[in-house]
Amino acid sequence: MSEVLGQLLALQRKLNTPALTAHPEVEGTRRLLQEKIEQSVTRIVPATMLTLEREHGWSDSFHKALEIYERFGLFAGTKKDKNALMSPKEMRDGVPGIGHVMEALKAHPELLAKVEQGFTRPHPVPFALPPMALSEGMSKAITQYHDEGKLRSSDGTKLRLDTAQPVWMWDAYEGADKNGSLVYFPERFDPKNHGGKTKKQILESSQFPGWMVLLIENLQRIPRQGKGQTVGGRSQIEANHSPHEYLAMQGSEQYAHEHGLVPEAWQSGFLTRIAETDGEVLDDYQDVDGAACYCTGGYFPSSGDVPYAYWFRDCEQALVAGDDPRDRNPRDGSRAGVRVL
Repeated sequence: MSEVLGQLLALQRKLNTPALTAHPEVEGTRRLLQEKIEQSVTRIVPATMLTLEREHGWSDSFHKALEIYERFGLFAGTKKDKNALMSPKEMRDGVPGIGHVMEALKAHPELLAKVEQGFTRPHPVPFALPPMALSEGMSKAITQYHDEGKLRSSDGTKLRLDTAQPVWMWDAYEGADKNGSLVYFPERFDPKNHGGKTKKQILESSQFPGWMVLLIENLQRIPRQGKGQTVGGRSQIEANHSPHEYLAMQGSEQYAHEHGLVPEAWQSGFLTRIAETDGEVLDDYQDVDGAACYCTGGYFPSSGDVPYAYWFRDCEQALVAGDDPRDRNPRDGSRAGVRVL
C-alpha cells in the first residue's frame, strides 16, 4: 500500500506543476483528477496526517533531497567502493519512498507528536555511504556555488574557499564505518561500554538497507544559549552544552524518540541546505548567531571522540572532525533527529 500511496502523491505533485496549471483548457480535468487522488489518499492515511503532509510539503522536500544526491554524484558508478558496505546501484534500488515514510508514521502515531514540536521535515539519509564518499559530494556542491559567487553563510556573508580542499575530513573516518571503529547511536560515551552498534549491524536490521529516514527540524542555525524557542512544549536544544549533556537529554520526556545526528545525516543535510538555498552553508559557528554541531549519534571508542561538524571561515572549508565529549563552548551545539525508517 505504501508504494501506491507514494505514486499517488507523486502524481499530485505533477498535477500541480506550472506545465499543467498554466493551461486553462485542461483545468477542469486537472481539478477532477486532484479530487479523485485526494479521495484515494484519504482512504490510506488519516486526514490529519495528510494535512501535515500538505502543510510542510513532505513529498516535495523528500524527492528534492533525492534529486540533490543524484545531482552531486552520490550514487555515480556501479562498483562498490573498497570502504563501502553497499554499491551505488544497491543504494539507488533500495531507496524508500515518501509513501513508506507516511505508512511508518501511521503505524507509530507517537512520532507525529514530534511534528508539532518542530520536526517537520522528512530527511532521507544515504546511511550506507561512507562519510568520505559523502564529503566528495559536499566538495562538488561547495565548489559549484563558490564558482558561481553564491557561497555564503546564514548571515549573508560571502565565503572564501580553499579550492584545493573544500571539505576537511579527520582521517579517523577513513574506513571507520566499515571496520566498526565508528559506532552509531551510543547509549553513553564510554569506550568500553558505549552500547552503540556498527553500521553493518544497523544495515542488517533495516527495513530499507542503506537508508534511514529522519524527521528533522528545519533550523537555519543551532540556537545559541538563551536563543531557543519552545515549540509544542519542547525547548529547542541550545548551544553551550557538552556531548555528554546532549546525550543525557534524550532520556527526558520532552526529547522522547530523539537522538543526535549521525555524521552521514549532517553531511547529507549540508548538501540539501546548500542546494535548496542556492549556496548557504550549514552550521557556520563564526556566524554571529551560529554554532558548530556535535553529531552525538556517532562515537569513536578508540579515541573517545564524538563526531563534530561545521563550516570554518578561518580555514575556508567545511570540517567533519571529532572532539572530546566533555568539551563545551558557547558556539558548539547539536542537532537532533527522530528516526522513522
